[in-house]
Amino acid sequence: MSEATAPDHLPLASAKEMKRAHKLLQKLYPKVHAAATRETVGGYSLLYSLKGSEPSLKPAMLLCHLDVSPIEQGSEASWTHAPFSGAVDGEFVWGA
Repeated sequence: MSEATAPDHLPLASAKEMKRAHKLLQKLYPKVHAAATRETVGGYSLLYSLKGSEPSLKPAMLLCHLDVSPIEQGSEASWTHAPFSGAVDGEFVWGA
């Protein structure tokens, strides 16, 4: 997919920002990029795989997202935890 096109679900400006974020991740975490395999899924999602040193152990999965959806102004009072707070309640991370 070229820089000049974007999938139907992603505006061109967002597509360019996602590509910039991918390059930034490579710059900030060069050791991870040297050790991991990286796949691009759906044009913009990244899947990194790191092989462990002990194959008898169960695998681990870590997840994150790069995009942020805006909140509706004035809706803050109806949130259980403050938007974008990253509050941890012992079970979940909220609004991160």
